Amino acid sequence: MVVNFFFLLLGAVLVLYVNAKLGGMQGIGLADAAGFFSKAQTDKIFPTIASQYLGLGVGLFFIIGLISASYPSAGGALTSLTTSFCIDFIGFNKKEGLSQQRKNNIRKMAHASFALLFFLLIVALFFLSNDTVIDLVYKLASYTYGPLLGLFFFGILTKYQVKDRWIPYVAMASPILCYLFDAAGRQWLGFGFGFTILVMNGFFTFLGMWLFRKKA
Repeated sequence: MVVNFFFLLLGAVLVLYVNAKLGGMQGIGLADAAGFFSKAQTDKIFPTIASQYLGLGVGLFFIIGLISASYPSAGGALTSLTTSFCIDFIGFNKKEGLSQQRKNNIRKMAHASFALLFFLLIVALFFLSNDTVIDLVYKLASYTYGPLLGLFFFGILTKYQVKDRWIPYVAMASPILCYLFDAAGRQWLGFGFGFTILVMNGFFTFLGMWLFRKKA
């Protein structure tokens, strides 16, 4: 909480600095003459200030901080995906005919392929989404993390055994139902469900597991 408080405080101070010293969003080129700017433009305040207005040293530290903050997460995700692909899909621990050299080549190819996939996803999201980065992360998490949440609470709160073969279908159906409800809300009610999709997603997964529970 203390760290988050200081991040919020620094963000607020940065906005005050832009408004007081640089002429607001128009002054740094992130808004039009009328003062209008998109929500996604707020993500560009810090890099714009660090790289263009505070000197080379601050800009260099910004790049170093950005790399040090993002590289461990990206590296950990790539390593996890590569390991899961090699063990769960190819079956490195079960196949006896693969030589160590062949395993190394497959592992490197899988790692490079996932890195390319990450890059293509980032480019696609950049062109398709107008949301801020944090909003986009929460939106994606609402659809991908919801089933995990439902599975976790079902295991914690109940003692039921479930029919395992149906659970993957439940986990895939829940995000689809959430998307349909959100689209219907926007179409017929004039508003979407926003980040509450995470709760709906977990609830649908929980309900699906309860429906496919084994009888005592």
